Amino acid sequence: MRSRRTLVALLPGLGDALCASPVIRAAAALGEVDALTMLGSVRDYARATGVFAHVVHLPLLDRPAKAASLLWTRGRYARVVVPFPATRWQYALVAAAASGSLVIHDYGGLSRAIAAAVPHTLVPLRGGHRLSENARLAAALGAGDDDRTYLIPAQWRAPREANLVGFHTGSMRYKGNDAKRWPIEAFAAVAARLRERGARIRAFFGPDEEDDADVFRATGEVEIVQLPLPEAARAIAACSAFVANDSGLAHLAGGLGVPTVVVYGMTSAVRGLPIGPAVAIVPTTACAPCHDEGARTFDCPLGLDHRCIRHDVAVGPVVAAALLALEGRLDDAQPVETSPYQLYGRSFGAA
Repeated sequence: MRSRRTLVALLPGLGDALCASPVIRAAAALGEVDALTMLGSVRDYARATGVFAHVVHLPLLDRPAKAASLLWTRGRYARVVVPFPATRWQYALVAAAASGSLVIHDYGGLSRAIAAAVPHTLVPLRGGHRLSENARLAAALGAGDDDRTYLIPAQWRAPREANLVGFHTGSMRYKGNDAKRWPIEAFAAVAARLRERGARIRAFFGPDEEDDADVFRATGEVEIVQLPLPEAARAIAACSAFVANDSGLAHLAGGLGVPTVVVYGMTSAVRGLPIGPAVAIVPTTACAPCHDEGARTFDCPLGLDHRCIRHDVAVGPVVAAALLALEGRLDDAQPVETSPYQLYGRSFGAA
């Protein structure tokens, strides 16, 4: 008898996995559910949720033929759901190889052709927050609901510590994601000014960010955190405020209820502001968010060396927002349902 299990393909990063929460809840409502992950942080998150019977981890997903063969040995699934964003056709290929039925957004091109090879449901993209895109995918499963919060592992929560500000100055480097980072020196300047006002600083760095950690140490007394994700999550949960780039840890902080200040450049705050108490700091520039969700890299399309994030975001507004966050004065961000977006060089939903 064919398996009745559902596979949820959590293939991009941690923030995207959190935005897939409506899909995870809907899949769990249908019965036994497994997860497919590509990045270690997402694997750790999937295991910690307690939702998935199995977590299939494929760190070399850029080899789709190998990935498909590994999945095939586990038996076919009744359905595979591929949450947004999954614009790469390789994601559709791996999912189709494992599925009795494929549920995915309609990205067009090869993805659409691959989906056509198996029973499938294509859900139109409509813009808006990534969580909203995935809520529509959950509805297509027939088990969606009105919950617009992140699914956060209970064991990742911790008591709040007064006047403690967390910082995350990085982002994953895959596909050139590091191009969307605010300069480390600007983050350090914010930390120094907050320390002058009596705040304690806790800064989070990955294993390949020791140079950035040294810059932060030079601002004065600061706690450097370089821990596996479960321990790092609890260290974030203890913060009174959090300041970060557009990154997975920013989404995690918002989901943990920590007032979060996020600096944006080429990526869209409408698409990706953390759900929870959060505020976006955007550039004082003529450039609107320009990242094409179908692009393989984060190259600056105008050749301006990412001026939006590197030069057009001042320290002062970030400090002011962080002080409001420390006072608990940030409103909860609500996911926008629809908005303009760019995909494969085309603009959609523009007014």
